[in-house]
Amino acid sequence: MKNIFLILLVLSFIAPSFGQRFATDPKKGNNTGSALTYAYLAPAYSATTTITPNASFTIVKPSAVSGALNISVTDTKSQIGDELQFMLVSTGAARTVTLGTNLKGSATTIALDSAQVGTLRFMYNGTDFIEISRAKE
Repeated sequence: MKNIFLILLVLSFIAPSFGQRFATDPKKGNNTGSALTYAYLAPAYSATTTITPNASFTIVKPSAVSGALNISVTDTKSQIGDELQFMLVSTGAARTVTLGTNLKGSATTIALDSAQVGTLRFMYNGTDFIEISRAKE
């Protein structure tokens, strides 16, 4: 019994940690990508929408944007390097989407024409989500 306990104790120190998303030392940590997680959120339209991402890559596609939209993000479960992508579809008329205070980018809004699709992509730096790209079609 002591041998089994000793083996388990030793393995707990040398086995890769699957609680982290990236290895801190490529020779010792989990660099397989097995700890990466993905999420898809589809919140119902609301004039103010708050998202709490808890995956390494989260896609957010609210139901059709049928009015002005304010998006804010709670980053309590985010880790450095996490990515957040919004897919926004305007319906009926031109719409303006306003970004919350911890979504930092080239502009605090994105204007969508009627039936236009817009995408915004961010990466978490430990404090804020920093814009990587934006596009409209």
